Amino acid sequence: MALHDFGDGRGKVPFQVWPNGGGLVEVTLGIPLIHESVYIGPDARVYGYPTIRDSVVIKDNARVYGNAKIWGNAIIERNSQVFGNARIWGVAKISDNARVMGNAWITDRAHISGDCRIFGDAVIYDNAVVQDQAKVYGDARIHGDTVVEGKAEIYGNAKPYGKEGLKDDGNILTFGGKRYMLQEQHVDPDNNTYFTGPEHNDNI
Repeated sequence: MALHDFGDGRGKVPFQVWPNGGGLVEVTLGIPLIHESVYIGPDARVYGYPTIRDSVVIKDNARVYGNAKIWGNAIIERNSQVFGNARIWGVAKISDNARVMGNAWITDRAHISGDCRIFGDAVIYDNAVVQDQAKVYGDARIHGDTVVEGKAEIYGNAKPYGKEGLKDDGNILTFGGKRYMLQEQHVDPDNNTYFTGPEHNDNI
């Protein structure tokens, strides 16, 4: 049986060339839970024990490993990685150098890109966008049309909404097509972290 080193410190392990796309898929303990409808492009790699089904596309240099679960019409592309116990579904897209890990959930039409990191128990859904070097973690929830960008960090039990926003060293959190600058961070009696500030004068 052919062997390949997936670069995770275990050395060379058995693999197969995925028939739908030509990517490499580990088969150490038998064929992983990947439905034949899944596309895995020639430079993509899938290893460990992920579950992937439906019309998922994994392409370019993307990596999916660990116990990740991906289904629906999700796209994992470019140099992005999904691992740990992360869950991706709907028509969500993970691209560029983004990392989604831990117990994070990404669903609906959410788009994760740039060099951002999503981890912990974070959930991102609806049309939300997280990009650049932003981080979302803890029990944070990002949804609606929210855009998290720059080096913004959303964490704890944060659930951004309304006219709340974050600006830190030129980094802005956007709601409903408007940009807001951070003035104060608040923690309510239920330990939910949120941010308030005036509208920024730049247009999206």
